[in-house]
Amino acid sequence: MTFPVLKGRNPYAEQVQGKSLQSSTVTILLERAQELGASPALEFSIAEVIKRLGKNAPRVAIIMGSADHTAHVSDYETSLIISAEVWRQGGVPFIFGIPTLCDGTAQSTIGMSYSLLSRNLTSLNVITQMEAHSYHAAVVIQGCDKTPFAILDGLLMLDNIRQKRGDLPLNVLFAPIHVLRGGSLKAHTRNKLISIGEKAARKGHPQIQEELLDTLSSVLLCTTNQSFKGILDRAVNAGLATLEERFLLENEIAAASENKLGGICSFNGTGNSSRFLMAALGLVHPSVELLCQPVSAGQVTEMLSPFFQLIGNPKFSVNQLVFENLENTIKVHSCLGGSTNLVLHVISAMNYSGFEFSVEDFFKIKNKQSLPDIFSYSLKKQKDIFLFAKEKEEEKHHGMESVFKVLHDLGVSMNLDAVTNTGRTWRERMDGLLPLQSAMLSDSPIRNRSGVDNFTGNFFSSTVVKISGMSEDQINMFDNKVYVVCYFENEEDANQALLNEKVIFDSIFNTLSLEEIQQIAKINKNSSLVNSKPDWNLKKELYQHMLNDKCLRIAFVISGQGPVAFGIPEMFTPMENINSNSFLRDTTILFTDGRFSGVTQGPAFGHVTPEAYEKGGILFLKTGDLLLLDFNKLQINLIDSEAFTHGEIQVRDLKDHFWFENRVDLGQKRIERIEQRREFLPPVARMDQVTSAEYGIVPESVKKLATRTYDHEKTNETSSK
Repeated sequence: MTFPVLKGRNPYAEQVQGKSLQSSTVTILLERAQELGASPALEFSIAEVIKRLGKNAPRVAIIMGSADHTAHVSDYETSLIISAEVWRQGGVPFIFGIPTLCDGTAQSTIGMSYSLLSRNLTSLNVITQMEAHSYHAAVVIQGCDKTPFAILDGLLMLDNIRQKRGDLPLNVLFAPIHVLRGGSLKAHTRNKLISIGEKAARKGHPQIQEELLDTLSSVLLCTTNQSFKGILDRAVNAGLATLEERFLLENEIAAASENKLGGICSFNGTGNSSRFLMAALGLVHPSVELLCQPVSAGQVTEMLSPFFQLIGNPKFSVNQLVFENLENTIKVHSCLGGSTNLVLHVISAMNYSGFEFSVEDFFKIKNKQSLPDIFSYSLKKQKDIFLFAKEKEEEKHHGMESVFKVLHDLGVSMNLDAVTNTGRTWRERMDGLLPLQSAMLSDSPIRNRSGVDNFTGNFFSSTVVKISGMSEDQINMFDNKVYVVCYFENEEDANQALLNEKVIFDSIFNTLSLEEIQQIAKINKNSSLVNSKPDWNLKKELYQHMLNDKCLRIAFVISGQGPVAFGIPEMFTPMENINSNSFLRDTTILFTDGRFSGVTQGPAFGHVTPEAYEKGGILFLKTGDLLLLDFNKLQINLIDSEAFTHGEIQVRDLKDHFWFENRVDLGQKRIERIEQRREFLPPVARMDQVTSAEYGIVPESVKKLATRTYDHEKTNETSSK
């Protein structure tokens, strides 16, 4: 039996124990693959395994996730199929698994404080296992959340280290898991929800009925379940349903979301954003890029055949592919409306790759030219990623190849000569593509702005917001408005308050003067209110009219959630509580040093730096402070309340931390409460020695070694022509 022989060091040439132990793992894998039916005619023996190890045949690690994550329930079977094909191609297959934390499962629990931490730990675990057993290459069964970039980070750093040692470069292939199809509510569950909505309308809560009907129009996913929960919680508070009725409905909705095939949830969150970005980095073969069901043996053969020709070739090392495709990838992320989390993950990957790379570098690339929105994604219009995968299966588009062609044809500067793991460049892959027939991928701009933007301000240095999660009408509705801060020291307090509007409105009312309320009404430009009675003099009456006319704008600030403070959990639940409330959805923004994924709809500003625990300005805000939001300047500024009462919007200089002086004690007490919350986390699970979100929240040891400068002028010389 012939097999490829790689040059370079081979510890198995003379390492007797390794050949003995590893030959057993390989033959057992191949026996199980045959039992599965993955390759019934496969020929193998312990002697052949030992021979391949001794002669330096490609040793390929198949990295899978853990079966307690719905995206990874079929990983073992998939790994056996891949193992059989690795052997057939002349390699030696090995399988190892890593813990894969599901962000959906961890949402709104202490588990979310381990989510970003798991990315950094996974990178270390991958390096450890790859090095300990001297694997040449890796095939990654790509799941969702932060795991794909966690694995990529480790492989990037390892590739650099190996090449410094004079070892072979590291070649990597990603094989994304299929997309999970959305569920469907049973008729009796739908009727119960409609009935609660009708009762709400009769009892003077038309808002709740509107929100129930709106959510019923969406694709049924785990995220939709959270929207239903927020509405039902408010229905219980309003006396429209009992706790028992809510509990039974929640269970019925959850059961209807179940899918026996597992997979990556079909919303355009971090999981599918990672799917798109790994493909844009050239790390995925088009045959497995978008699947509606688990991968087949034929698709595995199709993806591995060209990959085996690249193993050991530095031109196709994982670092080289990422470097050549980085700018393409950031543009794709923007134009497909990717997750806010991916800003962190792309920055982390570049630091693990050895580049000094920050949020400023990310947006310098993103803002080189106007990037159009080309992705018509909407859960309420049944346009989810499962539909997009189905369209690829029906050849209505060709996945990432079609995305590259659309962007190239629209004049976006793409590096078409960048290499990919197919062994071909993007230019070669685009040749001869059939015309688009997609309902989701547009060959003309849907609008001329897209993606995520980075905001600065006079009390913080950076925050990101998903612009693609907002329509132009929403942006205009929120732009150039004055927002009253409603401050929370943690997510739990915020979630509780967001289910009771009266508590929120009363706390804000008690902090504002009549003069401030009058100026807010004028600046926020509600003409029907301001012009109808310009001589308002009753504070409560004016305030109520502002609420009725949606003239009062609120900035919900959730602090104490940063990486060092509490592991930077996602603020998905408070944002869903806002989105499931039509009044709050139209009038409020969220501002936090926690994280956001890809399901935000509205102004959700996350990853604020410096975080509260590092004594950033967010620590010293309090309910009643006034913020000015400016989308054109990409700024959020704290304004002087006293000047504002006289009709003047005064933004202090960045260096003038005027609110610190009178709030030192307040900040110190908040720090002490953060310290108390940190005690809920085991000491080994605290992210004490990491960078801020501006540098991707990577270990300081990684940042210290990231010394190469990314040259923004020379990296895209072979761009599209």
